[in-house]
Amino acid sequence: MISKLQELIDQTGAGKTLVLNPPSQELDGPVIVRQPLTVRGQGATIRGATGPLVSVQSFGVLLQDLRLEITGNPQKLSDAEACVLVAYSGAGVMTRNVTLRGNVIGVPGEEGRWCYPHAIRLGTLAPRCFHVFKLRLALPVPCKLTVDSGRVAVEPRSFGGGVTDVVLHVDPLDPNARVRQTLVIESAYFKREIGVAGVTARSETAHAVRGNGQYLFDCSDPHAKPTCSTARPVAAPSSGPPTTPPAGPAPPPPAAPADQSTPPRPPDTPARADDKTGKPTDRVPGIPNPDSWAF
Repeated sequence: MISKLQELIDQTGAGKTLVLNPPSQELDGPVIVRQPLTVRGQGATIRGATGPLVSVQSFGVLLQDLRLEITGNPQKLSDAEACVLVAYSGAGVMTRNVTLRGNVIGVPGEEGRWCYPHAIRLGTLAPRCFHVFKLRLALPVPCKLTVDSGRVAVEPRSFGGGVTDVVLHVDPLDPNARVRQTLVIESAYFKREIGVAGVTARSETAHAVRGNGQYLFDCSDPHAKPTCSTARPVAAPSSGPPTTPPAGPAPPPPAAPADQSTPPRPPDTPARADDKTGKPTDRVPGIPNPDSWAF
C-alpha cells in the first residue's frame, strides 16, 4: 500500500515544490524521491519504526523544515534499520532546517552510528544550588551543541567527532521550579535534539537529587537509562598506560574502539558491483532495493 506522502511526492513534477499542509502534521514513511524536487515540510514529521525512512534516488532534491524520525529502539536495530535518510550513488540532497532521529547513509560528512538519548529526566533536584551532570555520547561527525535557554549550559560546545563527554550545568532554581530545555546537536546538514526535563523540590529533602558530576547517560553501557535516578559514576576514558606495571603477566591490550564514522563517499563515486552478478549497481550495502519495497 502506497502511503499518502508517497502519492504526493509521485504527483509532484520534476523541479516543482511540494508544500505539506496543514503545517506540523505527522506522516508515515518510508518514501522514495525519484526526481529533483523540493519538499517544504512546514514543521511536518515523517516517522517510521525502522528505516530506511527517506530514500533519495535523484540529484537536485531539497528537504526543508522537516523532522525525520526512526521511532524504534536504536539498540535493537541494524545499521540499515537505524537509517533515517539514504542518498544513493549519483543522488544529491540539500537540507534546510531538518531535524533527525537516526543515522544517515550517502551524505558526505554525515555518515556514522550515533548514540545519544532522545530525552533526559533530571528527576527532583535540590533547590537553590548548582548542579553538574555528564553525558557520554557517540557523535561520529563534527558538530556543535547549544541549549535553548539560560537555565542549563553545556560544555564544550563543539566536537570533532567520536565518543565525547558532555557536561551540563544547571543554575540554582527556586523551589518547585520546572526545567524544560532542549539540547541541540547540529552537524553540517542536520540537527538532532535531546530533551532535558526536571523539577526542583518544594524544600530541602533527603530525596532531592544533587548534581555532583554523575553520568546521566553512557553510550558505552547498553543498559544505561537517561534518567538521574539510575545515574552512576563511570570510569573516565583512559589517558594512557599505567605508570606501574602489574605484578602478574600483563593482560592483553584492549581492542581499539570501533570507528564511529564511515569515510564520506563523494557524489561521483562509481557504481558498486553486485555481490552475486558482478554487474555494476547503485545499491547501498545493507539497504534493500527501494523498487522492491511494499507500501
